Amino acid sequence: MKNQDSIINNNYYLYILINNKLSAKEINKYFEDNCPNNIIFEDDLLYENTASTKWLLSEISIKYKDDKLYIKSPVLYTNENTIPRYSGMIYMKLLTPQMVQGIKSIFF
Repeated sequence: MKNQDSIINNNYYLYILINNKLSAKEINKYFEDNCPNNIIFEDDLLYENTASTKWLLSEISIKYKDDKLYIKSPVLYTNENTIPRYSGMIYMKLLTPQMVQGIKSIFF
């Protein structure tokens, strides 16, 4: 998705209302209603332009420790100095409903 700062600075999106920035952590939390209380969504693992290969190879981190499940999503931010079409983008690896069901069946 295009990040909010990039949209604000682009005349093409001049009339689009911008809400607060959402992180992958916040988006993943939408599944909290379907998950037990002992799941902790950690802050995103951030990558920037030069680390795009690392981001591509990264996976959502899922760790089980002390009866709690810790989930962290990798996120790639591109700055405004890249190719215009890809500048100011946020690429997130998020949970899917199928992943949530799999996590529940494995850990709980």
